[in-house]
Amino acid sequence: MHPVDLVDFIVSGFFGPLRPGAGYQDVIDGLGSPRHEEPARKSSPMYLLYGDVEVRLRDLRVTLVSVSLGLDDDPDSFDPGGIEFTNLLSAGERTVAAVGDLLRDAGVEWDVDAIMSDDESPVWVTQRRVHLGFPSGVLQRVGAEY
Repeated sequence: MHPVDLVDFIVSGFFGPLRPGAGYQDVIDGLGSPRHEEPARKSSPMYLLYGDVEVRLRDLRVTLVSVSLGLDDDPDSFDPGGIEFTNLLSAGERTVAAVGDLLRDAGVEWDVDAIMSDDESPVWVTQRRVHLGFPSGVLQRVGAEY
């Protein structure tokens, strides 16, 4: 199994070994077996669930990887689903200001998603198609489109 660097995921959209074009077997080889697998249906993609990590596939190709993070620093508030994470940021390092600094330092631009955002819970979309959700002003949802 390959470790996943959370900061790299936020900045680049790459989830450990997964890259655009990754297939079902790439996910299994890179992340191991999911805890739950939901097959595709006519109107919904295949879902692979690893605790608080979700991988969606269409035609056995990854279309989205998302991570739900807890609001606080309690280790039990985040279930990595057997995936080894590195660079897990504390809640204080996941504020709107701190993530903005992280992206600026990496040279990554973003826009506010006006439809999905409100004043207290902005949602950003980076130039690398990474969606960042800040309920209560703390990054709690990271998703990358592939």
